[in-house]
Amino acid sequence: YFFINTHIDRQGTEAQKKGIRILADKILELNVESLPVIITGDFNLEAGNPALAPVSLTFQNARESAVITDDHFSYNGWGKIKETVDYIWYKGFTATRFETFTKAYEKRTFISDHFPVKATLIFP
Repeated sequence: YFFINTHIDRQGTEAQKKGIRILADKILELNVESLPVIITGDFNLEAGNPALAPVSLTFQNARESAVITDDHFSYNGWGKIKETVDYIWYKGFTATRFETFTKAYEKRTFISDHFPVKATLIFP
């Protein structure tokens, strides 16, 4: 299978659209055998944003498709912002669980400006 971890910067709408399009096109180009694919990363875009179309039309969003999931935001901006911009996209698996880790760690409310996300994916 293919595993890709990415970060789409907040450089502007056009740069985000192009970056996501390049990512999707490169996966299609390299994955000539149609192997299962996992894409994770900070896309800096909320679900439903049209710029996500190159991945959202081809891959499934684990947060939305998992049997057990949550509705926590993933970007906290050190406690100042509530956005869901971190994703686990996949193709060729079944998502059974999606989880955002929001608990304090060693008495620290925020260990990053993002909360970690995790998906359990089952290969048929």
